[in-house]
Amino acid sequence: MPTGWKSEPSEGIELVRLAVKAGLYPVYEVFDGRRLRINVEPEMSSPALERYVSMQGRFRKAGPSLGRLREATELQWKDLRLKAGAGR
Repeated sequence: MPTGWKSEPSEGIELVRLAVKAGLYPVYEVFDGRRLRINVEPEMSSPALERYVSMQGRFRKAGPSLGRLREATELQWKDLRLKAGAGR
């Protein structure tokens, strides 16, 4: 895990899984530089988002607004799904 995350190295896999489950890190492939395929459709889990943020020391003093983070994530996924659909 990046040192700036201020989390335990043993928590790295859990943090990545939470990020994917919450929709923060999309998992997709790009073919020929244009066509996009989403490999993992996230649950958009609020508990996963909350746990992801709470496990990292970098957010202890001034953590992100979970509501704003959720809105930004949903907008990102809306755009990503449009791009994936347009390449078919």
